[in-house]
Amino acid sequence: MLGAAGSAWVPASSGAASAAARRRLPARRAGSEVFLADSGPKARQVVEAYKKLVGEKDEKVAAEVIQALDPEQRVTLKRLIEAKGGAGREITTTDPEMGDLPERLFKKLQMLKTDEEVIAWRRRIDPKMAQEVQELIEVHQAELADKEAALEHADEAEAQQAWEYFKKQFPQPAENGRYFTTPVREADIKYRFRRLREALDVDAAVVVQIAGKDATPFVTDPDFIRRTWKAILSACDGDKQDALDSLVLKHPGVLIAKGEKIKDQLTQARITASAIDAASGLKNVFNVFR
Repeated sequence: MLGAAGSAWVPASSGAASAAARRRLPARRAGSEVFLADSGPKARQVVEAYKKLVGEKDEKVAAEVIQALDPEQRVTLKRLIEAKGGAGREITTTDPEMGDLPERLFKKLQMLKTDEEVIAWRRRIDPKMAQEVQELIEVHQAELADKEAALEHADEAEAQQAWEYFKKQFPQPAENGRYFTTPVREADIKYRFRRLREALDVDAAVVVQIAGKDATPFVTDPDFIRRTWKAILSACDGDKQDALDSLVLKHPGVLIAKGEKIKDQLTQARITASAIDAASGLKNVFNVFR
């Protein structure tokens, strides 16, 4: 998940078989998104027309679909069909191209070298397409998490504590193994624990402290978290301790904010973090008397 939530939990079955299914790349449906440079209403009409034509054998129905488009849209549809016919062609550019499916875009995303390139690239994709690509990212990260879980780690005790905090704060997702579309099994949370530790360049105990305060960053793409942290650090003029003490440790949820907005809203972010930290401390005081 990219920091924005949906409207309901997405349940997942338990057991080894279902865990493997959750990690498998989702099958591509005829109705899945395809990329067009223009994401406006007319472009969306072309995409919808394309989806209706896929697998359609009735020539009369197909003709009606095409006739509903204006001449410019028909040209775009023709180009889209041609591009889709070459979907398996060699990737020669990381730029999104007409007819690209999410799998092809995911491969292009993996070829990008810097966070700045990724941010610029993602801006060129409409939200629906970006979500499909994000789901592929999460499947890939779940596979990495499983491989990492098979290894021994010096910080296993701390990672386990973070997992315990997560289960307490997000009991239903922890049980289901999903937070909306995002995998949140034990292996996934521990994977994000270690990626967060690497991004912040801190001791494991600091990440445990963050998890105990608010485990929300652990349900978010760790690459997104890293980019946000870099933006926070830049907004704090590179003062890592200030960024941690005045923002992240007071309000870990700041890590799921959009990085490009941090600098312009730094003062407000500091005030919000302090207010949330104070409210949290007050809650802990009341809990003592329960």
